[in-house]
Parts: sequence; C-alpha cells; structure tokens
Amino acid sequence: MDKKLEIDVAVPIASAVKGDGQIIADVLPAGRYATMLHTGHPSELEEATANLLAWAEKNNIQWKMNGERWGGRVEWYYSGPDTEPDMSKWETELAFLTA
Repeated sequence: MDKKLEIDVAVPIASAVKGDGQIIADVLPAGRYATMLHTGHPSELEEATANLLAWAEKNNIQWKMNGERWGGRVEWYYSGPDTEPDMSKWETELAFLTA
C-alpha cells in the first residue's frame, strides 16, 4: 500500500464504557450499509472487497466518506480456527456505509 491504513478493532459490549486515550469508546454509525457474505479463505477478502466496490460503482452507490476515511466500514468474522478448521469455509461479512 502507498498510504498508511488505520484499522479499528471493535468488540461488542453490553453497555457503554469510557475510553482511556488508547482505547476509544464509540459506536458503529447508523445508516444503510451495502453488505456481502464471503465464504472462503481470508486471503480472498481483498478480492471480495474489490467485487463489492465494483458492484456498488456499477449500481451508482456512493459511500459515506470523511475525506479519505470511510464513514463506516466493517468486517465481521463469523468463523475461525476455533469453529472451522477448513479456512476455505470461513465466513466473513463485509459492510460499507452508503451515502
């Protein structure tokens, strides 16, 4: 990659907590998301993301952006080595906030 990539790691919790500077309390932005479920090896996620972005462009879907930052972009990992040893069966949901 030519630029730095900022990644937030999130964990669902039952109630709000205060941040401490390094840990930031936040919520997923409300709105409409374009989503897809990818079943396959994690190495295929870059291509799956490209496919979702191409589909959106073809369908004139615009993303919620703050400059070059996504307004909301999430990957949910529904399976992993603890639940499915065959990585080709792992499920990951991709979700992008639309404008």
